[in-house]
Amino acid sequence: MLYVIALLLAMISPPQEDQTVPSERLGEPLSPIVAMAIDGSGKKIFTLFEDGSISAWDVKKRKLLWSQSHEMPKVGIAVGREHVVTTILAPGMLVMRMIAIENGEETSKGNVGLPAKSGRRSRTPTCLAFDRKERWVWIGDDGGIMSRLTPGNANAWNRRVMDNGGVTCIAVDKKWKKMAVGGRNGTIRFINPVSATRDEKKIFEGHSGGITALAWDAKAFRLATASSSGELWIWSASSGKILKKLEEQEDPVCSLVFDPKGKRLAAGNGAGAVRIYNLKDGALAASLETEDASPVTGLAHVDKGKTLVTASAIITFWDLTKIR
Repeated sequence: MLYVIALLLAMISPPQEDQTVPSERLGEPLSPIVAMAIDGSGKKIFTLFEDGSISAWDVKKRKLLWSQSHEMPKVGIAVGREHVVTTILAPGMLVMRMIAIENGEETSKGNVGLPAKSGRRSRTPTCLAFDRKERWVWIGDDGGIMSRLTPGNANAWNRRVMDNGGVTCIAVDKKWKKMAVGGRNGTIRFINPVSATRDEKKIFEGHSGGITALAWDAKAFRLATASSSGELWIWSASSGKILKKLEEQEDPVCSLVFDPKGKRLAAGNGAGAVRIYNLKDGALAASLETEDASPVTGLAHVDKGKTLVTASAIITFWDLTKIR
């Protein structure tokens, strides 16, 4: 009798061995990808490579749509309704460029130049965001300043956001009502991206290292933050309380993304690995290893959350339906 019960339990209990997650990569490893963005429909992915080139990819067909090269180094990439925006470090100037989504051609609509110095200090952009309606581009720099530009207009709103240290990353919720700004000093500040006002009362503190990645959940109720010291925390956006501290990371996290239902968090690190956590109990659900072992600088969900896209030196699609 006991033997029969044990046999039945073995049949209905899932095996405990490591899970293998099916994956599909696009192309061969090239120059490392420094940033990735996805359009609002989830049908196109855009990658910025270390050599300054930008490529567009079709998510459904898993193929390259176009590629554009430029000799001058670019920093960051973001997607609007009809254009991709990036910043170029030109001599003495910080130049914003807009590129048509459909064909990869540059347009003069968004060409805006800003002085590459603020007072006596040089300013280097570190991150940017572009709203879907293409009204504004937000740029953070290593001097702790956030700049909001209107495409085609050289006038910019500038304000020091970080009182001690530069801006390292920014994250805007889907409705463009909340913007989180991470700093090298380990703090997170908040800006209304529409009114361009800083919330003077709200500041998240406690990380022992600089902020390396940020992500909102789908409803902007929670904010995920990662630091250079390996910390990976989940915060309540309204109260500022830490809801969960996930396991400390051995390698600094470069990118974060919640799944569409907010049940899991994926964290890409500098060693080419992605850790996926169940947020109910904080347990590790899966560990993905990219073939090239380059930093995972971009993460995105497509196919209604069934597929995770990672950007390292290559684009890889991971089938999440196999994760229990």
